[in-house]
Amino acid sequence: LLKRLRFNAVQIEPVRVVVPPSVPLWDAGAGFPPMVLTDLVETEEKRGKELVEGIAQNLGAESTPPVVLHGMPTDKLLAHADEIGADLIAVDGHEDNPLLAFFIGSVARGLVLGARQSVLLAKPNDIPADQPVRAVLATDHSDYANACWEHLMRFWPRGISHITILTSYPEDRLKAMEPMLPPMAVSATQAMHDQLSARNTALATRLAECFHPACTTITSVISTLPVHEAI
Repeated sequence: LLKRLRFNAVQIEPVRVVVPPSVPLWDAGAGFPPMVLTDLVETEEKRGKELVEGIAQNLGAESTPPVVLHGMPTDKLLAHADEIGADLIAVDGHEDNPLLAFFIGSVARGLVLGARQSVLLAKPNDIPADQPVRAVLATDHSDYANACWEHLMRFWPRGISHITILTSYPEDRLKAMEPMLPPMAVSATQAMHDQLSARNTALATRLAECFHPACTTITSVISTLPVHEAI
């Protein structure tokens, strides 16, 4: 996904955190013979080195030497990201081992809640690394959402071929309230739709200052579904 997004002037440092048996996290494995946990950690240490070395090789010139850390994954990743002045933490959200998958899920949540940086959570797929990205940017047009899009433009991912600006509003609730409102030239439902449409258009114009129309197309969608369904 990092290769597909094609961030401008990017430098990527592959990192893997191995949890040693002395860390309380391994209490979740209570009941396992000590040898089993030791073997698991040794296997993870070897696998971790192979993974980060493979990522570094795959990224080529964009990658710095890989790093293997030891300790609590969330704490180590947050501290390391701060130490190197990272702008983005990209997390692989897939793990075949059920026990490690539980840890990775907890790490992803911890990073989203605790990171000072933006977090990119990726799921596995078979899409080629040279295929452009089609993105849905869901917004409520709040100050926070607007700050997020400004941040996205500073990142300038050139691999996005299409952006759909999506916003939603509770049409049914507004229609139910209309009989209680004073007479209006335009219904509250239509007024809300028009206002959101204008805001989406303004955001599309702002994004076009970064994403050139010849490379990235931008459309607007206004949905009356609940937010999660709409997205």
